[in-house]
Amino acid sequence: MNHPRRLTLTLTGLLIAPAALAARGPLQQGVAAVVFAVLVAALFAIVFSVLRHRREHTAAKHFHQSVGVELIWTLIPFLILFALAWPAAQIIFG
Repeated sequence: MNHPRRLTLTLTGLLIAPAALAARGPLQQGVAAVVFAVLVAALFAIVFSVLRHRREHTAAKHFHQSVGVELIWTLIPFLILFALAWPAAQIIFG
């Protein structure tokens, strides 16, 4: 395998993930699944936004002091962290 391809696969976690997940328990597999889902959703949103903006050839919208956008990008990471921390806290303190 050539060096750039190996680096790309390692950075995306595809080269080491199968072996690492096989040796882990269900909690780690669940966390890895959530992290992977967030990664895929973020990449999809970025690619979708770039392609849509290039196709429309319009000026970018300004979201300065938009309460709705600020709530969304504050609440979504909070919910993700809560979803990841809740099972771990139950194991540690339960």
